[in-house]
Amino acid sequence: MTQRLFDPNTPALDQSVLQEFMETIGSRAPEIMGMIVGLFLEETPPLIADLDAAVRESNYARVESIAHRLRGSCMSLGVYAMANRCAILEECLPHEGGALFVSVSIEYRRATVALRAFLESSV
Repeated sequence: MTQRLFDPNTPALDQSVLQEFMETIGSRAPEIMGMIVGLFLEETPPLIADLDAAVRESNYARVESIAHRLRGSCMSLGVYAMANRCAILEECLPHEGGALFVSVSIEYRRATVALRAFLESSV
């Protein structure tokens, strides 16, 4: 099951979601999007660390809770590949947690690069 989780050809970011936000926001879009994406980039690393600890401790209730929270944040920004990994992690069997966590971490790194590139191109 976990081998199908990482496909480097899947986009890390659906930019149309952010474009739609920017069109809705108007003239302050670059500033506001910078704040929204900045919050995601600031708040996600501690959640990833907590998720790692929960997986290592086999605390599956905590894994489910953190993965759910991360999934919601990802969905709102168009970071669908990472959201998908989080959704799978929410429902994982105990023996799959480690591999699934690695998959979420990889997608977070890809999303970070894509989000920063989007911000730079929209300034």
